[in-house]
Amino acid sequence: MISMSGDGANDQELYWGIDVPGLTEEDASRLASTIRSSGLSPEPILVNPEMFLTLRIDRETAGALRSALLRTQLNPIIDGLRESIDDWLDSTAEDL
Repeated sequence: MISMSGDGANDQELYWGIDVPGLTEEDASRLASTIRSSGLSPEPILVNPEMFLTLRIDRETAGALRSALLRTQLNPIIDGLRESIDDWLDSTAEDL
């Protein structure tokens, strides 16, 4: 996955991601170089899908996940995930 950042509303950074199934690390690096040289993003971030789970979920699913996490015994990992979901839901609420 390649994540690109840019300026968003309310001075918060906006991130866009591109998922390309079957892409090799070498191909991903070339694509990132093309994005960088085209001026679309000064520094695209490559995310190794073998090491990171990226979630592409809608608001309703995020809200359900947050509700489920609130019923779970809290620990630093659960707290961090819930806070990330809260932040995203709060930052996108104005867009509804």
